[in-house]
Amino acid sequence: PAPEPDGAGLQALVPEDSTALRAELDSIDRFGFPLLSRTVVVQRDPEGLTASEQANIVLRAVSANLGDLPDLEGIAGAFPVTNALSLFPTSSEDGTTGLTYLFFRPGTGLEEAESLASRYAELARGSEGHVVGITGALPGRLEQVREILDHQRLVEAATVLVILLAVGLYFRAVGAPLLTLGAAGIAYIVASRSVGWGLSRLGVALPEELEPLMVVLLLGIVTDYSIFFLDHARQHLRDGRSPKEAARRSAGELVSIVTTAGLVVAAGAASLLAASLETYRTLGPGLALTVLVGLLVSITFVPAAIAVFGRRLFWPSADATRREARALRRSGWRRKVTYAMTNRAVATLVAVVGLGILVALALNVRSMNLGFSLASALPDESEPKEAAVAAGRGFAPGIISPTMLVLDADGGSTLDVERLGALQDAIADRSGVAGVVGPREAVALGSLVEEADAVEGAPEAPPSAQEDVLGAVLTPDGRSARMLVILDSEPLGAPAIDTVERLDADLPSLLEQSGLGPDVQATVVGDTALASETIEQTMHDLRVIGVVVVIVMLLLLAAFLRSLVAPVYLLAVSALAYVATLGVSTWVFGDVLGTVTTTFFVPFASAVLLVALGSDYNIFLVGRIWDEARHRPLRDAISVAAPDASRAIAVAGITLAGSFAMLALVPIRPMQQLAFVMAGGILLDTFFVRALLVPALVAAVGPISAWPGRFGRPGRRTQHAVEREAEEVVAA
Repeated sequence: PAPEPDGAGLQALVPEDSTALRAELDSIDRFGFPLLSRTVVVQRDPEGLTASEQANIVLRAVSANLGDLPDLEGIAGAFPVTNALSLFPTSSEDGTTGLTYLFFRPGTGLEEAESLASRYAELARGSEGHVVGITGALPGRLEQVREILDHQRLVEAATVLVILLAVGLYFRAVGAPLLTLGAAGIAYIVASRSVGWGLSRLGVALPEELEPLMVVLLLGIVTDYSIFFLDHARQHLRDGRSPKEAARRSAGELVSIVTTAGLVVAAGAASLLAASLETYRTLGPGLALTVLVGLLVSITFVPAAIAVFGRRLFWPSADATRREARALRRSGWRRKVTYAMTNRAVATLVAVVGLGILVALALNVRSMNLGFSLASALPDESEPKEAAVAAGRGFAPGIISPTMLVLDADGGSTLDVERLGALQDAIADRSGVAGVVGPREAVALGSLVEEADAVEGAPEAPPSAQEDVLGAVLTPDGRSARMLVILDSEPLGAPAIDTVERLDADLPSLLEQSGLGPDVQATVVGDTALASETIEQTMHDLRVIGVVVVIVMLLLLAAFLRSLVAPVYLLAVSALAYVATLGVSTWVFGDVLGTVTTTFFVPFASAVLLVALGSDYNIFLVGRIWDEARHRPLRDAISVAAPDASRAIAVAGITLAGSFAMLALVPIRPMQQLAFVMAGGILLDTFFVRALLVPALVAAVGPISAWPGRFGRPGRRTQHAVEREAEEVVAA
């Protein structure tokens, strides 16, 4: 039979040419059946399971292997283990816990496999009881998907509330947030259908874990762009222009900026196509198409709605002249402060200190440990997590997903059982290993099967039971062997992955010490090994995509700013801010919350989005500075443009960060980590990088920022300059 239902556990996430997965399939061919399972039924009684209950655990599995269990023909095999007879000497308990590893026939779907496991557990519950539940990679993954789907509507509703509150408070109006929400709703309807259609044409499906990310991103960017259009339109309406003229002018001022910004984010998302893992390649087109839909709605529907509704969008604050006067006075005060800070010497000091702070925060990223989170990342009351915890108490945390060591003798040689035992002892003594199960334990388990016949009320064991148990770990010809390495930590967490990587590196010396010699080849397989390969491939993809993103962003920024200098330091500071965010996240989750493992896709997904969104805000801020610098000295341009742009960027950043923060409502660790990184990164970018560091960098670098172009002549006054100066007179 196949080792697991199609796409189960980690198989949907591992590299196509996975060495560990290929070795696992090869071992099935040699032994005739798998030894690793992604679904485990856990039975536990802290007071101790009776001899009859332990016998039933074993003999029920034998019946499953013989196909004698009614309505459970989809189960191809079952492998029972109890913590009796000191099979796992590192366990502090004896006879309290029994596990049954289940295997399913080829073609069995994920949900069907889970249903079969649940019915098997019900048989045990009806017989001897003490069933905690089912766990493993398959139930853990399915439960995570359920948690995401169950909370997706809540995330969407909370995101809508964030948008209404943030936009409503900023504009002090009712119509503006309703318009923003309407634009987001239209974009959501169009995107949900177009993305689904587009991915179906490609023959791929978006992983359920990442669907909320697309929803939040769409709502967030539409809100951002709507805020910028509304902010400009409000100013034009205050200047006495008609709604149509205000809409026309705001569109003329912003369409090129918004379009460039949207293309930057879409291009960053599309760069995921350069990844080698299918999950990321699927995510790239989905995110890019989502952003493009949001962009099209923003530059068409929003200006049109402004032209139709006009001042009604800003009721009841549209005529609040006193509040407008106070806002202008505050704007003048901020401009004076910004002007003082854009003195080249002061700006250089601010830039150096700001960059130093980001570097200091980024240094903590060295402590980040990547891993997978399945059952362990679920809420405490979920069945897969409760069952995993119970199994870990009876055995060791790694028991729910052991690592398997496959040994093959070259040529005509055979494997010596005593030397295999020596290898077991050497591995068991290693740090991070709780115990090793091999030929010796198989003999003991076979004896338990024979003794089960003597237990009153127990079913009769088949005559070949002991031989079958031994055949699970040693082929009849003695040329291939398997042993299970039980880790003392969560099997998919960072410490377990580190243990397996060190074991794999040390295998040649361990084989030599055990007397097995160079003619024996050993391969580490199992979910932990698969996780290690996936993380290694993810880091490789991150480097490749990083290069692609940098090139694409540089080209787009250079085309927009007509400069080769400014895009370099703007993109560099965005990347540094991203790494600083990861450093803060590592400290919070590791040192404060005690979470050792960072889910492997969090740095990957957040890297592309945060750098792209950072460049998005760069375009809004620096584009305004460049526009002002056409008719002012650069220092004056910064002092005028930065405060004005920063207000809209601030509310847009708060809204976007709040939207991503709503992902934390999904009560699983990966979503909570992604929510923290995205929200924290956006806030850091909005209130530190964009508000303080970027203006200081532009002032410190000076006019060379525009090279090979140049800023306009300060004496050249345009109609835009006249309007600006009139505003400043009012503010004064």
